[in-house]
Amino acid sequence: MTAAVSYNAEEHRDEVDAWCDGWRMQRFAPGWLPRTGVIVPGVACAWVYFTDSDLAIVENVISNPESTREARGEALASIQQTLESAARARGARYLLGQSGNSNLLERVLEYGYVVTGEIRQFVKVLQ
Repeated sequence: MTAAVSYNAEEHRDEVDAWCDGWRMQRFAPGWLPRTGVIVPGVACAWVYFTDSDLAIVENVISNPESTREARGEALASIQQTLESAARARGARYLLGQSGNSNLLERVLEYGYVVTGEIRQFVKVLQ
């Protein structure tokens, strides 16, 4: 399995921005991402947000649109294991994630998640 490494904005931001462009999605704004993120360079990355509860939130899962399905699957398994270990180390008892991507939802079932319904996100920019 390919090892996930810590995300470093200086080193990885251009790569992740290119993935966002490739998927025709908005790039992650500066300050949007938490400190704890992991990446399998060239393939995929994700972050975990920590709360003041037993819940940690896995978010912003993105992959290289040029990568193969097999490479993405291997990378996401490594990313999941790494983020889960980080969450456990910080005392989290639950991991929550959300996605509208059916391929990702199929994969998270393999990692022990339960998929529940459809969720719409909302965001407000605080000035």
